[in-house]
This record gives sequence, C-alpha cells and structure tokens, in this order.
Amino acid sequence: MPPRILSKSDDTSYAYRIIIEGTLDPTLLPYLNDWDISYNNKNGKIDPEDENRISIMTGPIPDQVALSGILDVLIDHRYILLSVNRIPFDSMNKISINQ
Repeated sequence: MPPRILSKSDDTSYAYRIIIEGTLDPTLLPYLNDWDISYNNKNGKIDPEDENRISIMTGPIPDQVALSGILDVLIDHRYILLSVNRIPFDSMNKISINQ
C-alpha cells in the first residue's frame, strides 16, 4: 500500500533526506509531493548512463508512521537504502550529500 500523499501543509519541524541506489520510479513521485528529488552518482558526477546512479529525496515527514510507510514502499520496490537522515526543516536545502 503506498504512503499517503505528503504536502507542505503538514505541521512538522523536521524533514528527512533519503538516499537510495538507482533512479526513483516516476510513479512514486506523486506520493512525495513538494519534495526535492535529485539524482547523482556515487562519485559526485551526474551522468544518466552511469550504473552508479543514486536518487536523493528531501522533504517533510509528519511522523514516524509516515516515514515507515515511505521506507516500506521503497523496500517493496527493491531499492537499496543508502541513507535515511532526519534534518531540521529550515535547513533542508543547506545540507550536502557528502555530510
């Protein structure tokens, strides 16, 4: 079962940065409403043909149940989770992947 659609209207002071191996399936994008989705590779270069591509998803999550739902969907789609980090919502765009 997919997670509920998340929006900025949820009252939360934290965001999460989730990094997975591979390219995120476009059918999952509607469930990550208002999230920042970017793609890179493990070496820091962007190359659409690279087999080492990763997806970086950053956005608000209202509670642990919603986080668990998103992670369940990613695992059900057989993505390899590389990182899951809680970050302050106001610094969402200030944290780099190399942290």
